[in-house]
Amino acid sequence: MSNDKAHSWRRIAVEGAVIVVSILLAFAIDAWWEDRGARAAELEQLVRVSQELEANSGRLRRKLETIEYSIEGTEELISWMGPEPVDVPPQTFHSHWNKFFSIGMYSVLRSATQDYLATGTAGSLRHI
Repeated sequence: MSNDKAHSWRRIAVEGAVIVVSILLAFAIDAWWEDRGARAAELEQLVRVSQELEANSGRLRRKLETIEYSIEGTEELISWMGPEPVDVPPQTFHSHWNKFFSIGMYSVLRSATQDYLATGTAGSLRHI
């Protein structure tokens, strides 16, 4: 009978160990799956930020062209106002005056960048 008890305890110990290992394995798989999902979400956010930066780059190039155009008009206006002002036809003056004020406003797209920065992962060790 003592042999049956030892065998029974061994069987309980093995089954218990298998259960514990199974639970630990399930936790490990769950953590891996969550990390995988988090990385996929982070990658998606970074792609959105990259697209936003590319779009802003194009917007900035167009704005620089507008500023250069405005500078040309401004330089021409200033040249007419020198120590000896130049008599300029009203239509030409208005055309250059409009160039001077053609700068307008400038803003960048930033919703994807703000969303990414709001996650708080931008400074994590994963990015170093």
